[in-house]
Amino acid sequence: MRKLNSKSGCAVEVTLSVMGGTWKPIILFHLLRGRMRFSDLGRAIPSVTQRMLTL
Repeated sequence: MRKLNSKSGCAVEVTLSVMGGTWKPIILFHLLRGRMRFSDLGRAIPSVTQRMLTL
């Protein structure tokens, strides 16, 4: 696994920089309820690609 650096050291900043701009709010909205398995997140957002969820 590669290590990503951020200027502030904030994990949220790194996460948002990795995720695509279009999907950030949608994915985060679904994750606000708590942890979700990869497949559950894919079912919750049927139009997102597997590649985007993997990133």
